[in-house]
Amino acid sequence: MAANSIIVQCLKCNKVLSDSTALVLSDKERKILGVKGASSIQVHEEAVSDPSDGGDSEYNIITCVQCSAEVGKVYVRTSHETAKLQDLISLSTDAVCSYQLGRHEMRVQGTGDLNPLSEERVTRLEEQMIKVENVLVLFNERWHAMESALRQLQQRVDVVSTPSQRHGTAWGMGPGASPGGASPGGGGGGSVGRGPVGGVGMPMLPGEAGGR
Repeated sequence: MAANSIIVQCLKCNKVLSDSTALVLSDKERKILGVKGASSIQVHEEAVSDPSDGGDSEYNIITCVQCSAEVGKVYVRTSHETAKLQDLISLSTDAVCSYQLGRHEMRVQGTGDLNPLSEERVTRLEEQMIKVENVLVLFNERWHAMESALRQLQQRVDVVSTPSQRHGTAWGMGPGASPGGASPGGGGGGSVGRGPVGGVGMPMLPGEAGGR
């Protein structure tokens, strides 16, 4: 908001007519506020001669739409003296009043800082947000660590629960066992008659059958 911002109101009914953002000039001698825009006004079509400059200028009267009070004029023809008022709405300072924004006749005295955007409160909020952010980062790291540990545990459970595969061969079926019912030591019939080597029946080599 600009410093010393004002609103211009109808003196009779307080209807807002314009504000300082539209203010172009102030002529104390003519008691006129020249603005480039206004609201809640009615411009009358009948042109009136301005007697202050010998009738060289003409204007249309403007009134308040709420109370019909005359609040100014719009020049349709200007002289050298009124040339600066060309294309402006001239509000009469005798028919309007103004209010400066931020000017209060009474203020409530508070006991604390009620400004929600005070520098101290903003600093405290920033510190709290940083703490929350750190907690979230730590939580995220721990969550990923827990997921990794669970995956490793699941892999171990899968290995333990899988049945062990026993590998049998034609020449060995376990400690002291031999195919064809041969007893350990090679006393039985068949082509497999060598004694167990390391608990596994070994096949006979060529020529060993006749030597025994």
